[in-house]
Amino acid sequence: MSMITRSLAESLFNFWIVAKNGGICIFAQEFAELPVKINEDLAAGFFTAIHMFSKEATGQSIKFMELEETCFHFHDMEHVYFVLVTTKDADRGEIQTFFSRVQQRFEARFAEQLEKGQFNDMSVFSGFAADIEEEIGKKSMFQSLFELPSDIIKARYDEARKQMISMRKALIDTGFDAVKSIANFGVIKHVLKKQKARRDDRDDLHLK
Repeated sequence: MSMITRSLAESLFNFWIVAKNGGICIFAQEFAELPVKINEDLAAGFFTAIHMFSKEATGQSIKFMELEETCFHFHDMEHVYFVLVTTKDADRGEIQTFFSRVQQRFEARFAEQLEKGQFNDMSVFSGFAADIEEEIGKKSMFQSLFELPSDIIKARYDEARKQMISMRKALIDTGFDAVKSIANFGVIKHVLKKQKARRDDRDDLHLK
């Protein structure tokens, strides 16, 4: 029985499941059209890179990302993470309840895949759509079933992993540049302060 209120159900756009190893979307379900269509693989690689950077830089996970009209909510697990795309006024408490219930279903249904950490056969997860609809109490507009030949899936997986690694490197490099800039700014301030102190000393000598 659904625990989601009607107001929250009406604020939902998408639900995605992303594999951390590779940063690829293994399951996608659409409940309402976003203002701009989002490529699930590109978004998954971007979010995974941000998650990895956040973990390495702060030891913390990102819980949500808010844009002007849309919000991305994240739920972290060992091998995968959930993404719920909503309007920005969606109730976060109910979203956390939804995440907890969906995690229980997911772990019970895909225990073997989670134990092995293997998510290459994405068609296995297509039947999970009914579980999500039951939790939300709303039928989805579209399901990405990913029923592709294994060689195409592997190529797609490898490409998504390359993109994720590239984005992660760019984020880390940007972070290091910011730290260097802050450090350089601190050195410049220190030099200017010493120069001012010397000028003040000279002014004091002239006055005497």
